[in-house]
Amino acid sequence: MAVASLGRLEEIAAWQKAKQLTLEVYTVSAQGAFAKDAQMQDQFRTGCVAILTHIVEGFKRSETGEFAPPLAQANLAAGEIRDRLYAAADKGYLGKMIFDHLFVLATETSRAIDELTNYLRKSSAKGGRPAVT
Repeated sequence: MAVASLGRLEEIAAWQKAKQLTLEVYTVSAQGAFAKDAQMQDQFRTGCVAILTHIVEGFKRSETGEFAPPLAQANLAAGEIRDRLYAAADKGYLGKMIFDHLFVLATETSRAIDELTNYLRKSSAKGGRPAVT
């Protein structure tokens, strides 16, 4: 299970996946023709950082039960990254293998965010608050 209990942020699968996606997008977008398209590069990088930022916000808000809006925003940002992957592939910036890898990673990130959201909802519904450090 991706979220057995909340401890440190760095232990949460959604944050780990988003961080991996961000690092890989930064690497890929710094190469070849992708590196010369500043607008596309910025959209990808900003989108990935937004996923991380919203997960952190949702994690911190789990103490007050207000986690759903930022985690929903994180999931929207992950969806936007998947959409941008098609645009980057259409422009020839990504080969099929890299596209497929990043698409799977973005999808896994979304799933991990969903799992975190569901875990926090169930925890809140039971009247308890997850331990957050």
